[in-house]
Formats: sequence, structure tokens, C-alpha cells
Amino acid sequence: MKSVKQTDILTGSIPKQLLLFFLPIWFGTLFQQLYNTADTLIVGNFVGTNALAAVGATGPFVNLLVGLFVGLCSGAGVVIAQSWGAHDPDAVDRQVHTALVLSIAVGALLTVLGLVTAAPIMRLLGTPDEILPDAALYLRIYFLGMIPQMLYNMGTNILRAIGDSKRPLYFLIAASLVNIVLDVVFIAVFGWGVMGAALATVLSQVASAVLTLRCIVGSQGMPCLEIGNDTSSYNLMAGYKEDIDLSLVRNQITLTNNKNAAILKLHDYDYDITAIQYTLFEKTPDKPTETGTLNQLTKNKKKNIKLGTLTFKNTLSENKVYYLKMAVRLNDSTRIYFYTKVQSGSGKRR
Repeated sequence: MKSVKQTDILTGSIPKQLLLFFLPIWFGTLFQQLYNTADTLIVGNFVGTNALAAVGATGPFVNLLVGLFVGLCSGAGVVIAQSWGAHDPDAVDRQVHTALVLSIAVGALLTVLGLVTAAPIMRLLGTPDEILPDAALYLRIYFLGMIPQMLYNMGTNILRAIGDSKRPLYFLIAASLVNIVLDVVFIAVFGWGVMGAALATVLSQVASAVLTLRCIVGSQGMPCLEIGNDTSSYNLMAGYKEDIDLSLVRNQITLTNNKNAAILKLHDYDYDITAIQYTLFEKTPDKPTETGTLNQLTKNKKKNIKLGTLTFKNTLSENKVYYLKMAVRLNDSTRIYFYTKVQSGSGKRR
């Protein structure tokens, strides 16, 4: 995705890349625990011992919920990371949407269950009767933030799955600071006690969820290239490096009616791409059948889509399957490559 700082652990020093990717996650785990800790410290200083004990009593159960969220969302992140590494944008899109819908559903379910079972849960944990009402109140309000908390955790794992482990940390730091400020305002200024601490936590979770979702929804993504003939089209396999394992290239387009032309549709977002370089070969790019540049890309009425027709100068043999590699140069001089197989004939695509 554009403007997402990715850590590619497959290139360079692997220990160094792993460390750069891991450190933000580790710091994020520490800040994740800061919510309840900040509530405890500020309540203890401005309210009293009973309120402090009430907030502290919810700590074990809150930490259990955090562990549940992290585990569930990490599983989704693994699946998305596999599809991202396989350069399957359709699968990534489908999995991201499924993960976000699941987050909302699970968050809503936990909210309902929490509101009903807050007091029994605290009794089960052996909470003393004198602090039970405040502890149950804190937990009920905390459960109101289940949906934003699930969305934040799922969103951060989505970003980490594509190599961005820094921005989730930045969002969590910002939310932690919001929590501390609201704690002081609600408790020290407004005198809302335990209720103020819980509200501050929920609102800070909403802030972290909004920041994360805005990042995901607003990300523009890398250019997407479709190739087709007169009757059909599909997304090309994308790679970020010039050379990939050709056994991974499974897509194949058959040019209909023995034409030497393929129809291209480029979703270039804000990269303003004006040309595509291509290499047609049988076994290796070092021995190309043909090379060239497609300079004529017509902008469609739909925003950020450009159309073009790639016409090969040489006649493609019907009995041979060729590889087609196309290079797109981005604004920052980075090149992204797209791969497919091509065959000339009258049949349908494979």
C-alpha cells in the first residue's frame, strides 16, 4: 500500500530486519497494558483506596481479554500475510473485509455478554463486597469499548501482515496519551471516579480504532494491472522484484482469434504512470522473444484507471506458451513487476 513503510525480511540482514519489525510490536504490547495501569494510578491518587482496589480488581480479567484479542487477531494476520506474500490481492481484499466484519461481530457479542455478566465475573474472581459495585461498573463501561478494541487489534495485525509494524505502535502511543489526559480530566476535574476512568479507556480505544481504520481504508495500495482478451480479463500476479520463481506464475491469457494484442487496464492510483515496459520470453528474460514499451495509455472516465492495448510485433506460435513480464515505474523510481503466461490462439483463457 502506498505510504506504508514495509519491512522486507527476505532481503538484507535477516536478524536486523526481524529486529526492526519486532521492536515496535514489543513496545506496543507494553503500551497495551498501560490503559489499566494509568487508570489505577490516577484513581489511586485522586479518588481513594476503594476506587483503586475496584479498578485493580478488574486487571486480571482485562489482561485476559487483551490476550484473547491479540491471539485471535494474530491468527487473521497470519492468513493475510500469506496471501500478501503470494501476491494475491483478491485474497487479501477478501480476508481483510472478513477480518473486520468478524471483529465487529465478536466485539458486539462480547459487549452484550459483558454488560450482563460483569457483576458475576467479579464475584467469581473473589472481589470483596465493598468494592464490587465499582468494579462491576468499571467492567461494564469497559465492555462498551469491545468493538473499537477488536477493530484496533485486528487493524494493527492487518498492517503488520503487510510489513508495517511502526504505525500500529504510533496509534497505540497516541491512544495511551489520550487515555491519560482524559483520566485526569474526568477524575481530577470532573470528579467522576471509577466511571471516569472507564470512560477515558473506552474513548481512547475509539481513538485508536479510528486511526487504524483510517489508515487501512485510506491506503491507496500498489498499482493493480489487469490483462484480458476480447471476452475476459483477470488480475496479474504482482511481484516487487525483477526476478521471481516462474513456477509461481499460474495465470495464462489466451489471445483470441490469433490476435497478437492483449487488453490492459491499469489501476495506477496517484502514481501517474504513463508507460509500461514489457518483456516476452519463453524460458528466461535474458533471452527475450520481444521487448518494448507501451506508451499510449488512455485515462478512463473512472478515476485512476488507464487503458491500453499491448500489441506484439512478432507473431506468437500457437503451440508455445510464453511468459510476459511487465515493469511499471512508480513516482519514487521504484519498479513493480507483473507476470503472466500468454498463448496465441482461438481458445479461452486458462
